Amino acid sequence: MSGRVVALALVGLLVGGAPTGSPDAVYYPAGYRQWQVVRFRLIGPTSPNYGREGGFRHHFANARAISSRAMFRDGSTIVDERVHATLGEDGIWQAGELGHVATRGLEG
Repeated sequence: MSGRVVALALVGLLVGGAPTGSPDAVYYPAGYRQWQVVRFRLIGPTSPNYGREGGFRHHFANARAISSRAMFRDGSTIVDERVHATLGEDGIWQAGELGHVATRGLEG
């Protein structure tokens, strides 16, 4: 794997959108939700991880990560996002608030 890991940000219970200018603000790439989704899963209440990781999990990859075909060359960025989810009375899962964002990028 070329490059070095330069960013790993974990945010617990992040609610809302982009970070503010405060020193405690967490970086994640603007517009990452327009990137390609490379993995999606639902961690539901039957999972032993539901309390800690429950909800929709989306993994987004930028164009560089996609074009590197899992080699994750310099400039590749992956975003792991968790969105709280609830099961509606109609049996359909509904997305809730943003629960977590983690970013991993590679830079040469």
